[in-house]
Formats: sequence, structure tokens, C-alpha cells
Amino acid sequence: MSNLFKDLIKINAVKSKNVFLYSKYARDKKINIYKDSNTDVIFIKKKPDNYYYQKKSYEKDILSIKKYKLKNPIKIYDQDNIRRVNYIKSSYNKTILDIGSANSDFLQLAKKNFKIAEGVEPNEKQRKQTLKHFKIYKNLNEVKNSYDVITAFHVLEHVPNQIKFIESINNKLNKNGILYLEIPCAQDFLLNLNSYRNFILWSEHLVLHTKNSIIKLLKFCNFKNISVNFVQRYDINNLIGWLIDGKPGGHEKYKYFKKRNNLFYKSIIEKKQISDTIFISAKKK
Repeated sequence: MSNLFKDLIKINAVKSKNVFLYSKYARDKKINIYKDSNTDVIFIKKKPDNYYYQKKSYEKDILSIKKYKLKNPIKIYDQDNIRRVNYIKSSYNKTILDIGSANSDFLQLAKKNFKIAEGVEPNEKQRKQTLKHFKIYKNLNEVKNSYDVITAFHVLEHVPNQIKFIESINNKLNKNGILYLEIPCAQDFLLNLNSYRNFILWSEHLVLHTKNSIIKLLKFCNFKNISVNFVQRYDINNLIGWLIDGKPGGHEKYKYFKKRNNLFYKSIIEKKQISDTIFISAKKK
């Protein structure tokens, strides 16, 4: 039994009797992916390579995006970082640590609003690229300071030891410190489309949480005042792309729906809690 599966059982996010084989395929390889029929949590039972992200080359990821011939794939990520900085306005003028800082795009935006802005990035190449701008640690164990705010955007789904990871974050927070997380949503309604499901499921995404499972994890790790917000990153034109072409890029290719329609679409999806993304804040007990 993998550590991830043990953690999910421990926090009562899944039960062995409810687990079934959800898919035999991910975006990048053939692999068994499981789902709990009662909680909707999706996960992979595999033993991780502890050095995978340290040595990983992101060229393959870039090539996989290029084949879809997107005109501006970075635009969504830029919008995401602006949204995230706006979401954490209540924490401005404090100290912040961003886990999974990658090329430091988020830190570049956040630094003017925080006293201290530092990061954690295991990938050697990306860390070296950003060290000239920020203090970037290899891992959480290397971090000796504590912070008022810790962020981890689209990181948790890659982590095999969920409880240990969140508890480590708790230990690096000051009293009443705040954790901000962003993760994919296991109840994303587009997962009902085979083409979308085969694209979104990825061997690197070890777990897709639901609102209930992420709350259980955070409570188990001594967090309180947990707030969960549903975020629909991609618009209705993107949905049209999946329905017609069975691939991403509809938000660039199709212009059937304008800004007002897209805002309405996103608001409905978020209200029904079936969006592609979840944004969470939680306070240290």
C-alpha cells in the first residue's frame, strides 16, 4: 500500500471497499488510476521517485503543449498569478514562502506587497535561474525560518506524503500564520468527457482532492478557519473546444461567447462546485 493511499485512508478521504479502477490511462503513460465511489477522490497507487522533480527536464512538457498549437499558452498562467496575488490581499505586508516557486513568476508579482518573499523549488535548473532574484530553498527541510504566509499552488497533487507535507508547512508558519493552496478539483464536471479526462489525468498528479477531502486533510494537520473557493480557470469557449475537437485550446480557437457570457458560465460552475480548480485558505491553530 502506497504512503498516499495510507494517508487518504487515515484522514477518511477514501475507504478500500469503495475504491475502483477509474482509468488505465493518463496523459503521458498507461497507468492505473483509482477513484472512491463515495467521496470522488481520485488517486494513483504508485511509489514515487524522490529525485524525480530535482532532475526533471521540462522540455517534454513544453513540447506536449506546443503540439496543440496554442497561440499564447502563458496567458492563462499570467492571469492565474494576478488572481492569486489578489486573493491574498489580506496577508500583504507580511513574510511569505512560496512552495513550488518554479521560475518565480508568482514571487515576482508578490514581492512588492510583502516584507520578505522567498521560495522552495526542488528542480535544480529552475532554482538556479531564480536564485539571483530570490532566496530559494531546495526543500522544506532546508528552511530554518518561519513565515506569516505560505503558498503552494498546484503542488499538493504531486506530493506522495500528504500528511507529512502539510504538517511540515504548519511547522514553518508563525502563530496564526495562513496557508494558501490551489489544487485541481476531482469533481470537475468536464471529467465526464473521455477526451478531457485522458488529458487531465497525469502520472504526476498523484491525487485530485474534493472540497471535503482537502478540509479533512487540513483539519487532521491542525489547521482551522478553512475556506474553500471554487475557481473555473477556463471559459465556455474552452468547453466548446473539448466538445467539438476533443482537445484543449477552445478558449483561443472559438469566439462564440464574449466576456459577459464567460463570466456567467464561470459563476454557475463555481456556484455548483464543479469547477476545474479549488483555492483554499487555512489558519494555523
